Amino acid sequence: MAYALVMVMLVTLLTASVAKVRYDNYKVYHVVPTDQHHLTVLRDIETRIQDLSLWSDVQDVNNPVHIMVPPYQEEEFTNLIKSFSMLHKINMHNVQELIDLQEPVLRSETSFGFEEYHSLDEIYDWLTDLSTLYPGVVTLSDVGETYEGRFIRAVKISHKTGNRGVFIETGIHACEWIGPATVLYILNELLTSNNTEIRDIAENFDWYIDRLWRKTRSEYNATCYGVDPNRNWDFHWGEVGTSPDPCNRMYAGPGPLSEVEIRGLSQYITSVAERLDIYISFHSYGQLLMFPYGFTEDPVDNYDTLSNIAEKAANSLTSVHGTVYKSGPIISTVFGPPRVYYAPDILPHWLSHRTLDIIVPRSVKDPSGAGIPLPTTWRGALPEI
Repeated sequence: MAYALVMVMLVTLLTASVAKVRYDNYKVYHVVPTDQHHLTVLRDIETRIQDLSLWSDVQDVNNPVHIMVPPYQEEEFTNLIKSFSMLHKINMHNVQELIDLQEPVLRSETSFGFEEYHSLDEIYDWLTDLSTLYPGVVTLSDVGETYEGRFIRAVKISHKTGNRGVFIETGIHACEWIGPATVLYILNELLTSNNTEIRDIAENFDWYIDRLWRKTRSEYNATCYGVDPNRNWDFHWGEVGTSPDPCNRMYAGPGPLSEVEIRGLSQYITSVAERLDIYISFHSYGQLLMFPYGFTEDPVDNYDTLSNIAEKAANSLTSVHGTVYKSGPIISTVFGPPRVYYAPDILPHWLSHRTLDIIVPRSVKDPSGAGIPLPTTWRGALPEI
């Protein structure tokens, strides 16, 4: 395929609010469940104690869970886990200190760097600069607004027409900062790299890169905001693996496509779907390379192809960092067999229902063990493509 159309769609569900939220003296606890009863307690802990935030899924016995605890709930939280004799320690004593470490670097930089996180305004300014540096190649457009009225901005990078497409999505859970940062780096590489392998895929595929708190900001409850946007699609909506509780982080909304951001994104993807061959999703954190399904243990039609792609990508990542990635279907890979992880109405399934062939959701690594991942490698994505 001779082509290079890159559509970069930056969909931001949560950016800096007018009043900045602070996390002074919020702690991150490392809790290890050692029996099935511990797992049950941890899976229900967000409904038992308000304002906790699970930074990792409750998986299986002996798999640690990272939980951010506000200071006003620490006594209740520690009393609960001690009452069940759960192993625990504090991984982070003050979350705000870590956030503050980012800000001096962020504010002092005059150029756009890839070693720190950027605000939405900085990202949009950088994209504007790209449109100036690459006239006729990079064009910007606004394709809608979020619930809070923020522009949803798209970037189109087009060298020539008529090529098949790759769609990269990240940040649909917007607390996962490293995903968008990684994809912005990939965008930059597609435009500027002199590496022959990268230039080949940059100039012979159309790229549609979408960058989106975990939840939206819509109001369906007096105390809890938002919907998990990745569980708001109109395919297997509301099944096992979602929650009807507006305070749960996996709340699927009052109905499919209830969120204005997801309606806009679905309309956009539908408009380009006939040109797409590949979909890759970046999440954090974990070392996982997965593909459908997450609602049944039946294999997807192109199972062998997807399994081969995921295995090659995992091997490539291991060769760079020594990090071991698990690969396989979503339902059996997150927890590992024999346990299953249900994720029914997520974007990969919605896309596969529309006959997109190659779908690889990938979770970038977290070497810290505390849920604060560092930038991942571009090399791991090349075998997927």
